[in-house]
Amino acid sequence: MKLKLTGDKETEKALLALGKKVAKKTVKKSVRVGSKNTLAVGRALAKSRVGGNMGKMLARFMAVRPYKKQRSGSFAERVFIRAADVFIGYAQGASSSLATRKTSGTRYYIPNAIEFGHVKQNGGFVPAISFMRAAEEQTNVISKRLIENDLKKRIHEEAKKGGID
Repeated sequence: MKLKLTGDKETEKALLALGKKVAKKTVKKSVRVGSKNTLAVGRALAKSRVGGNMGKMLARFMAVRPYKKQRSGSFAERVFIRAADVFIGYAQGASSSLATRKTSGTRYYIPNAIEFGHVKQNGGFVPAISFMRAAEEQTNVISKRLIENDLKKRIHEEAKKGGID
């Protein structure tokens, strides 16, 4: 999701007047607000679409983290499922010993198999239950609006603190 803030001249002028450090902090907090919205919808969809204990585990292990590598002046966060041993599966007949896991290639990551679908060992295909993709699609417009509104509010609050208004 890309967002370009275009707004009234006063908001833009206030953001520039805040200084780089305060502006950076303000934008990061606003981006987090939009990500939290996607996280909440993703958790709800995991519980409802996947269901059962697996849906609850997927929802429990979802998190929001900033991207590690970003260009200067850009801020991004991602909603993802934290890696955990409970999500590692093994093909039938495979040993779960450490030596076998590293060499046999029989491991698979359960959240990916759910999100994208997978082929069964004995043939056939299990269709995808796309809860993460659906969460992003459902919240795209709303998250952008939340970020814009929160950013404007934070800019004006910071401007008032600094006496810029």
